[in-house]
Amino acid sequence: MIAGSNLPLKNGLGDQLDSGLIESLKRLDGELKKENIVWQVTEIWRPTVTHQNDCHRNGTCIDANIRSQVNAASIIKFIELAKAQGLRPIYEVRTMQEKSALINNGVPAANVSQVTGINAAHFSVYK
Repeated sequence: MIAGSNLPLKNGLGDQLDSGLIESLKRLDGELKKENIVWQVTEIWRPTVTHQNDCHRNGTCIDANIRSQVNAASIIKFIELAKAQGLRPIYEVRTMQEKSALINNGVPAANVSQVTGINAAHFSVYK
């Protein structure tokens, strides 16, 4: 259960995640606060929309957004801090142009993906 975790959650989300993922996200939250990066979890189990990846159906991944300034530097810092917690963050964008611009500005190519059909750019964070 994610209740009581004090993670920044978007209203109306489900309430369950893998317990190991919750602990990693709590550590990530603390590190992001030190960097003044405001973020929130935008999708957990039970997902509110249909996802391609099964991790959304078994509670081993989340979707998240940076709510403070979103730019290559904040995306890179989120990636670095998430990886330091043993997580695999992928920043998903709609177009190849967006992906190329991020890579050209230093976002690691392995951590940015072009995904058609998403509602908005966001992180998918995997356990």
